[in-house]
Amino acid sequence: MQSYIVDLTRRTREIETVSLGASPRASIALTKTARSRALIHGRLYVVPDDVKYLAARVLEHRLVPSALARSQQLPVESMIDDLLQEKPIPQKPA
Repeated sequence: MQSYIVDLTRRTREIETVSLGASPRASIALTKTARSRALIHGRLYVVPDDVKYLAARVLEHRLVPSALARSQQLPVESMIDDLLQEKPIPQKPA
C-alpha cells in the first residue's frame, strides 16, 4: 500500500493542472491518516478505500493549481479524484 501512496503523491507533481504538487511529507501524512482510519475500523492493515477516502482531505491544501487550472476554475478536489481514477488500485499478490 505504501507504493500506492507514494505513486499517488508523486503523480501530483507531474500533472499539468498543478504547478506545485504534494511533497514526500504528504505521503507520510496520508500513510499515517490511512493507518489511523484502518485502526478506527478495527483493522491492523490499510486497504485502498482508506487511502481513497482520505486522499482529498490530506492532499487538497498541499497542491497549488496551475494558471491553466485557475483560469478554468478547476477545483483541486476534482484533480485529486481524477488521479484516483487513473491510478490503478494495487492488487494483492497471489
